Amino acid sequence: YKITSTINVANQRVTICGDGVSTNILFVPTSDDVCFNFDAGSVLLVQCAMQDICFYSTDTTYAKTAILLVDISSCVFSNIQTKSPHWHGGTGGSTFLYIRGRDPTTISNLNVFADKPIRIGTIPAPHTAAGIGCDHFNISNCYLGNIVSAYPIVTIDTGVNVTNVTIDGYQAWVGGTYGLYWDDTTAVQASSSLSISNVRWEQQSGTTGWMVYISRTQQLQQLRLMN
Repeated sequence: YKITSTINVANQRVTICGDGVSTNILFVPTSDDVCFNFDAGSVLLVQCAMQDICFYSTDTTYAKTAILLVDISSCVFSNIQTKSPHWHGGTGGSTFLYIRGRDPTTISNLNVFADKPIRIGTIPAPHTAAGIGCDHFNISNCYLGNIVSAYPIVTIDTGVNVTNVTIDGYQAWVGGTYGLYWDDTTAVQASSSLSISNVRWEQQSGTTGWMVYISRTQQLQQLRLMN
């Protein structure tokens, strides 16, 4: 399926299901753009899902986001991949999965190569964050590769309140300047309960990056790193 502009999922309880990863989404935007935007406007978007789909883009000019999640809850995203030439381009790079709140969501079985495979950001207006950022997300069984060496594999933006986020299962992170990178200079409250386990970071592109880099102006309580 060739897509040239954003498909907006704004209704509750919508499932987008491919026929396995042989179902290919080719995204060819004409500007910096998002392929699938899960966003209900100013309210919470609940119980949506996407599974069994493969993305790629032949464009290298524009900054692209494959899947944007805005203020979602109780959602499932599973068995989603990229294929050559994968997900690359634009000033500031292209992001595959961009998470912007809110709470219990499962992300599993990603096999993705992108400039920025996963990015976690703040909940944007007109949504009301109410002190919540990324809460009770589970990210498991991922093979995440970096297309351009200038970016980390997993990026957490400044100002995000992270609570009860778990990265586990098997995690293979390939390339990138960092594994997980979180440089928070604008936080106004403590984050808590970030658990990272079973990660292998390999073929990193530089000698100065860290597998896990966390620097915050507020506390991070209950950080768990295992295996």
